[in-house]
Amino acid sequence: MNQDVLIPLTTESTVVTKTTAIKIFASEYDFEWSIPSLDYNQFHLIGTKNNIAVAGYETRIGQAVCGISIGDSRQAVKAQYGEPITHIIKNNRRFRQYYDDKYNAETSGTYLIDHQYVTFFYDVHKNFQVRSIMAIDTETEMSKVGFFAAPSPALRDGFEDLMMDLINASRVSEGLLPLQYTPEYNAIARSHSLSMATYNYFGHMDMQGLRGGARMKNGGMTYDWWGENLACGQYSAIYAHEALMNSLTHRENILREQFTHAFVGVEFNNQSLPYFTINFYSL
Repeated sequence: MNQDVLIPLTTESTVVTKTTAIKIFASEYDFEWSIPSLDYNQFHLIGTKNNIAVAGYETRIGQAVCGISIGDSRQAVKAQYGEPITHIIKNNRRFRQYYDDKYNAETSGTYLIDHQYVTFFYDVHKNFQVRSIMAIDTETEMSKVGFFAAPSPALRDGFEDLMMDLINASRVSEGLLPLQYTPEYNAIARSHSLSMATYNYFGHMDMQGLRGGARMKNGGMTYDWWGENLACGQYSAIYAHEALMNSLTHRENILREQFTHAFVGVEFNNQSLPYFTINFYSL
C-alpha cells in the first residue's frame, strides 16, 4: 500500500515546476492546482505556491494520507481522529464547518492534523467509504479570508476546467470512458449560471422558461442525448463535484454511459458564491 503524506512536504520533491505540471488551474486559495499526469486512473492534484507544494487532493485507490487510505471507511477515520472540527477561526472570526447534506448524511469531515486542514470526502453510495482526501496547510488556509474567494476570470476558468477533469476521473474510476470537453460551448452554460446568480434562483428552468436542451439548441448545438447538473453553495469545483457525486440523479448524469461530451459554465453572485452549470450530451 502506498503512503503519501501530502503536506507539509520537506524534501526536494516539494519543488513543483510548471514544466512538470500537465495542467494548471487557478484555485480559491493563493495557489494553483496542478495535475501531474493525464492518466485519470492516477488522478490527483498538487497545490503549488511559488513552485512549492502547499496542498493536495487525492483520489487514487489505496493511496494514504495521514494514515487513511482512499477506500477506507468513515468509521476508520473517526476511530483514528474522532469527530471533525466544528469551525475554523480566522482573524477572530469563527467559520462554521458544515458536513451534512440535505438528507442529514455526513458526507465529509475536516480535521487539523500536523499543521494541515485535512478533509475526508465520503461516498454515500458506497457505504461512506473515503472517496477522496484534500489537505491544505494551515498558513494557506488562513490566507483565504472567508468561505468564498474573490471572483475573477481566471478563477472562473479554473473552476470550469477542473470540474471537467474531476468528472472524467470519476467516470474512469467506474470503468467508463472520459467525456470530450467542449469549452467552446461554455458560454451557454455560463449564461444560465449568470441568470441564477443575478436573479437569486436555483433551477433548471431559466427566466424565459427554457431548460438546458433548449438553451443548447439556441446556442447552435445539435445532440442526441442531453443532461444537466447544477450546483451552488460550495466553495470550489472540488466541493461542488463531491456534492454532485453524492446526489443520486446528478451522479447518474456524471456516470451515464451514453454521454460522450460535456461543457461547464461558472459565474458568481454579488457575495462571491459560485454557480455551476454542467451540460452533458452525446452526438
